[in-house]
Amino acid sequence: MSAFRPFFAAVLLASILAGCHSLEPRQADPAEVRELTVVMDLTAGKTFADVGAGRGEWALALAEAVAPGGTVLATEVDQERLDEIRQRFAAAGLRRARAVLGDDTSTGLDAGCCDALLLRRVYHHFVAPRAMNRSLFEALKPGGLLAVVDYSTYDGSPIEGVPADRESHSVRPDIVEKEALAAGFEVVAHHSPWNGRDDMYCLILRRPAN
Repeated sequence: MSAFRPFFAAVLLASILAGCHSLEPRQADPAEVRELTVVMDLTAGKTFADVGAGRGEWALALAEAVAPGGTVLATEVDQERLDEIRQRFAAAGLRRARAVLGDDTSTGLDAGCCDALLLRRVYHHFVAPRAMNRSLFEALKPGGLLAVVDYSTYDGSPIEGVPADRESHSVRPDIVEKEALAAGFEVVAHHSPWNGRDDMYCLILRRPAN
């Protein structure tokens, strides 16, 4: 049995994240896990990072896709969340998994460490998108993929400190695309609606191979 099984068995401050995420640990939706595995080209032996991982449920769920031999990273800005992720990794028996401390301008990941990155309902929290996009770009290997899953619309309270073109807990895909292109990414695909939801999308970006 792979060391990644079982995988079903986390300011960007905890108080802000609670506006989009339940306070209770949840399992990732299996259907969306399958979609992300395909669009991010996750295969055995690759290194994958969930940036802004919340309580680690998506990192845990996608760990299976890079087994055997792959590495799973989960980044957060809150130390309590990181501690919880580490505990969940340990409970799931993930030996090639690590929690990483980031901040509002950096992922905290090593340069060129990842084949793929996931930002799931995280991009709209960025108070410094230019710096974060640069950090995301640098964390990817040449040819590596970035998946941005977010709300195109969301009925909620505004987030303090984010750019004025964000609307509540959402960010339009054209804004993400413009900012990502400025950082050097190229657009691979735009999936909308995403996972059966008209108010969500998945934008696939790539660090050019050369």
